Amino acid sequence: MKGFRRELAALLTVCLCLLLSACQGNTRERGEEAGVSRSLLIGYDRFVTMADTSPCSAGNTAIIADIVKDYVPDMISVARRMDEPATVDGLEALIRDTFREAGPGDTSWLYISTHGIQWEEDGTSRMALLLSDGESEEELFPETLRQILDRIPGRKVVILDACHSGAVVPAFRGSAYQLLVSCAPEEDSFFWISPATDLYAETGNGYFTAALNTALRASSPEQLDPDGSGTVSARECAARIRAICGVSMAAGYPEDREKPLFHMNGETPHAVRELEFDPVIRNGDEVYLPFHFTVTEPVRLEYRMVTRKNGEWDFDGGTTKADDGRIGTRRGWLSPGEKKKTIRISADDTGEIVESLLIVISRDVSGRPSPEGSHVITAKALTDKGEEND
Repeated sequence: MKGFRRELAALLTVCLCLLLSACQGNTRERGEEAGVSRSLLIGYDRFVTMADTSPCSAGNTAIIADIVKDYVPDMISVARRMDEPATVDGLEALIRDTFREAGPGDTSWLYISTHGIQWEEDGTSRMALLLSDGESEEELFPETLRQILDRIPGRKVVILDACHSGAVVPAFRGSAYQLLVSCAPEEDSFFWISPATDLYAETGNGYFTAALNTALRASSPEQLDPDGSGTVSARECAARIRAICGVSMAAGYPEDREKPLFHMNGETPHAVRELEFDPVIRNGDEVYLPFHFTVTEPVRLEYRMVTRKNGEWDFDGGTTKADDGRIGTRRGWLSPGEKKKTIRISADDTGEIVESLLIVISRDVSGRPSPEGSHVITAKALTDKGEEND
C-alpha cells in the first residue's frame, strides 16, 4: 500500500505539473500578462487622389516584417495587408481582430506606409493618412487612430512612413505608446523605385524604412546603442536613422533612452556596415566629403547626387557614379575590408542650388539596389573655409 501511495503521489505530482504547464501555455496563447508581441503591417500603393507608389509600400512591409521577426524576441504573429482596408471602419475592425487576444502585458505593433496629407483649416494645420484601394479612399486622422488603439490592452508601438507623419505625435502622448515617424510635421517622406531589368523585378521602398533596416542591421553598437543597454529605444533608433537618411527628420517618442523598442541581435548579414560620414574638408577651392565603412562581402557601390530646387528634392534628376573600385575585371566592386572614401564636390556640382544630397547605394550580385546612407551638403559648406586639409 505504501508503494502504491508513493506511486500515486508521484503520479499526482506529474499530473499537477502538466496541468500548471498547460494553464501557463493557455495564458500565453490568450496573451494575458504573457509579454508577447503581435504586429499588423499595412501598405498602400494605389490611390485615388494621389500618385500611386507601387511597389514601394509593398517593399516597406516586407522589410518591416523581417525587422520585427529579427529584433523583437517575443513577436508571435506578423500580419500583412496591401491596399486594404480602404475605410476607417474597416481598419478599426482589422485592428480589433488582429489584436483580439492582446492582454495588459502584451505589445501590439502597427506599421502603416501610405501618403500623408496636410492642409490648413480655420487657421489650424490638419493632417491625415490616406487609406485607399485605388478605387475608394478615406482619410484617417491621428486622433481617430488613437481612439481605435486605445481599445487594445497593453503597450502599443506605431511606426509610420508617410509625409507629415510627425504631426501625429501630439495625439499619441502617454505611457502606453511608442512611436517612430519618418519625418517632421512639415516635411515630405520619400520613396525610391528601381526599374525592372532582366535580373530582378521592379523594386522600391521608403528611404525611412530602408534607413531603419540599415540602422538595425549595419550599425556598430556605438552608433545604435550608445548607452550599451543591449536594447534600442525610439530615441536612439530615430537618431541613427537621421544619420543615415538625410532627406527628412525621423523622430521617436518618448524621447527617453530607458524604454526599449528593439533588441540588439549581434551582427546580421549585410554587405556594407558601420557607414559614417566625416566632416567636410576644404583644400584650396576644392571641397571633399570623406566617409568610412566596412565591407563584409563583395559588393558594388554607386554614389548618387540629388539637388534641392525650390525647396524640393529633385529625385528624378541628379547624377549617379559608380565607385572606382575593381575586383578582377568587375568595375565598381569592392572587396571585403575596412574602406575610406572621399567624394569631391565643387560649386559646379550644385550650381545655384542651396543643398545637395549624396546617397550611397549598394547593389548585390543580382543588381538589386539598397540605400546605405545619405548626407546633405549645404551651399555654406561649399563656401565656408571649414576644416583645411594639410
